[in-house]
Amino acid sequence: MKKFDGPIIHTSNKTMKGKLPKEWEEKISKKEYRLLLGDTIEDKKMIPYSEWKKTISIGFLNEKIEEDIDVYKENYDVVLTNENGNFDEVKKILGLLY
Repeated sequence: MKKFDGPIIHTSNKTMKGKLPKEWEEKISKKEYRLLLGDTIEDKKMIPYSEWKKTISIGFLNEKIEEDIDVYKENYDVVLTNENGNFDEVKKILGLLY
């Protein structure tokens, strides 16, 4: 890559505010609930604490499962591990909601 224009969302900067196209931000701001997918505990910072009650969070835990499972369960509503950690499970969860 020689050049990139626009804001970059990376592992240390995952908040969406001001990083998405204006029309997306307008649509998201009208939604009552949000869905957060993450693979680290820090990913919970993508959503402000004040919005956690209106956010369904799904954590993907693929390494150190026995070591980290309790922390993930404390921080995410749903935890998916190697055996079920794919987007088919996310689609099932979304299907239950709609």
